[in-house]
Amino acid sequence: MEDRVNCDGCAYSHEGEIDPNNLSAERILACRRRPPVPVAIHTPKGVMIQTLYPTVTKTNWCGDYLDSRSVSYAKEGEA
Repeated sequence: MEDRVNCDGCAYSHEGEIDPNNLSAERILACRRRPPVPVAIHTPKGVMIQTLYPTVTKTNWCGDYLDSRSVSYAKEGEA
């Protein structure tokens, strides 16, 4: 069966942390293809600016897919 091209197998996708309060919840998938975007978050002390990567679902596809199985990463200190 042919592999489907989607965010689940993309080298740019990154799974978020496990929620300790809800271990059965699905982990958030973030796309790191482009830089994070600034987001204003309202808090009791005012507005906080934070940068976040866009969240995607495992079945999304943006067109910039890079197969995670074909990417080799250099070890730290190698160029």
